[in-house]
Amino acid sequence: MDVKKINERLEESENTPIESDDEWYRTSKWGDWLLDKMPYGWRVYYKFFDIKRWFISTYQRMRYGVSNEECWSLDYTFSKFILPRLKHFKKMKRYGYHPDMTPEEWENTIDELIWTFEYLANDEEHFNPMPDFYQDKDWEFNKEKTPEQLVAKVKVCQEFKDLNLKSVDVKTVLGAMQLWVYNTKYRKVGCYHANDAGGFSIKGTSIQNFNETKSIQKKVRKPEVTVPEILNGGKVTLRNFMDGIRAVESPLNGRLNADIILLKVVK
Repeated sequence: MDVKKINERLEESENTPIESDDEWYRTSKWGDWLLDKMPYGWRVYYKFFDIKRWFISTYQRMRYGVSNEECWSLDYTFSKFILPRLKHFKKMKRYGYHPDMTPEEWENTIDELIWTFEYLANDEEHFNPMPDFYQDKDWEFNKEKTPEQLVAKVKVCQEFKDLNLKSVDVKTVLGAMQLWVYNTKYRKVGCYHANDAGGFSIKGTSIQNFNETKSIQKKVRKPEVTVPEILNGGKVTLRNFMDGIRAVESPLNGRLNADIILLKVVK
């Protein structure tokens, strides 16, 4: 075997340009020309194939019970199936937990599972048929918003002089696991608990992804005493703090307005 001749032939082939008289077109010569000239031409072209694929997948699911599209990325398909059931399992009334874990460890494990499957289900690389096409800045239909954009519409009470209170930065709520608030109008103290390990998010003027069962508020008789205890308390003190307030509890609705002071954020 003459290694020298082999290397020379490889080098020659690498330096020789590929000559072809045939031009490549996605549709046809005039079809590509028309799509180039027509406003949003290629967008309409790709959208047509999205709709076509949806009809084919729907037909396959109706006839065979499963579509080809669902088998292209089974991790994404399984995540879409498991995620809503995990979230329901988290909210439902349960009568036990894993024998090798404490109740707190079991709840944390469920939160981690939910976060993991949310990551898999929302990762565009798992199901985006044209990632390079959608990564172009002109075609980002679901571009991720910055923290400033997410909280742009939120209006809270920045300062309450009667109790010498100042609200924390609204952006710190994003991704937090716990949020303490005080309603200056009705003298109510509230505590939001995140629904999973992903923490809170904000949409418009409302907090999203909070546990509707655990997130409650109570009216306090002496806010000048109760509120400082919250501000100065640690995680252990705040864990059962709401149980020590003798008042009727009511659920929090997530809405933020000019009467709400953001007391404390726990990450």
